[in-house]
Amino acid sequence: MKRAWLVVAGLTVAAVALRPIALPAQASVIGEWKAVFVGPIGPRPKMVDAVTFSIELGSTGLTGTARASDWPGDLDVSNLKVDGDHVTFTGIGRIGWTVNGEYHCCPKLVFDGTIQGDKMTLTMVWRSTDSTDDPNKAPLPMEATRLSR
Repeated sequence: MKRAWLVVAGLTVAAVALRPIALPAQASVIGEWKAVFVGPIGPRPKMVDAVTFSIELGSTGLTGTARASDWPGDLDVSNLKVDGDHVTFTGIGRIGWTVNGEYHCCPKLVFDGTIQGDKMTLTMVWRSTDSTDDPNKAPLPMEATRLSR
């Protein structure tokens, strides 16, 4: 009887060990990604053709880094959220720009999208940290591919 009990216990442990582990929704976005613009060229920023970003799950939650070409360059990623297959985050540049002699600081890129395996469909709204957000500013469509996990 004792031997039968050990066999049942052993099979139960094996079944639990082989069961797929359910990962949190955040796991779907973890990795290194490259996003490129799609759609009409007209409204796109002329100095950026792609944005690469890396997302990790640390002890305090999701963290990320991003880079948008040589300018605005490295972006500080914040407000990184995943809800099911929906992801949002903001990247803020560290280098401003001058238009007609007026300095602006700094680029604020707001991303919103959906994750489907190793692909992501995104929109990006290019804003500035020194002005109020324009709700009428059209989002720019992007597609991202996971480069690595």
